[in-house]
Amino acid sequence: MGQLFRKIIQWIPLLFFAGSVLLQFFVILSGARTTGVLKDFYWLEVEGTGAIDPQFGTTRWTNYRMCNWENDELSNCEGPQPAYPFSPDNNFSDGENRALIPSDFINHRDTYYYLSRVGWSMLLVGLVFTVFSFFSTLLRIFLKWKLVSGLNWLNSVFAVFFVALGASLMTAAYVKGRNSFNDASEFDASLGVKMFAFLWTSLALLLLSLPIFCFKKPLSSFHGGTGTASHDDSIEYKEDYIPPATGDAYNPEPAGDYPPTQKRKLNFFKINRKTTIED
Repeated sequence: MGQLFRKIIQWIPLLFFAGSVLLQFFVILSGARTTGVLKDFYWLEVEGTGAIDPQFGTTRWTNYRMCNWENDELSNCEGPQPAYPFSPDNNFSDGENRALIPSDFINHRDTYYYLSRVGWSMLLVGLVFTVFSFFSTLLRIFLKWKLVSGLNWLNSVFAVFFVALGASLMTAAYVKGRNSFNDASEFDASLGVKMFAFLWTSLALLLLSLPIFCFKKPLSSFHGGTGTASHDDSIEYKEDYIPPATGDAYNPEPAGDYPPTQKRKLNFFKINRKTTIED
């Protein structure tokens, strides 16, 4: 039972890493294509931006571009640009009524610009370390090498760090941007539910894998340290085994002949417990 439990435990982190990699790919590739499944992944949607630029009645921001959303289709999209900045002051640079852009985007232009760009970069680095963690976990299952285990743990920690950092930066940028748009009466802004759900779920899967790594070490030590077999599986006891008698109950001596000098040395330390002391 213990062996089966250990085998199940060592596969769980691999499943968590696989799920996290899949979700992160959807997040990273948001906006790379304007059709198919990826068109439903976006960071922020703002209605009423047609007042700033007539080409964008309802605007969606993704990782690669800004597009108009109309009749369940993306249109008037800009050319793809990795780490596309979320900065309405720059995004609507050709708008006819740029004066309608909320003042917070103009006064804190650099904040939005760098939060979104650096955040996407951190997510990309986190994805790389998550992929490394997946393959190092797979190697760890079949190769019981300390080097592989060390690399696996290191990759996992870096993956959690960069994904958490990227998720925090992106969330801060777009939540702040949503609030700034909603503070202006002309706009109605909302976050992309799928995008943020995939982002934070991928981080949760990474965090769940770390306690399992910590749990596996004491579990393997309990089963003998090497993790190959438990104590009960490798040793069979004979309950009816009785050792041969080699001496009396009070003065046992091993069987066999010893040299005279050794025998005298042993007799010197003999204590006859039957002797009584008389005054």
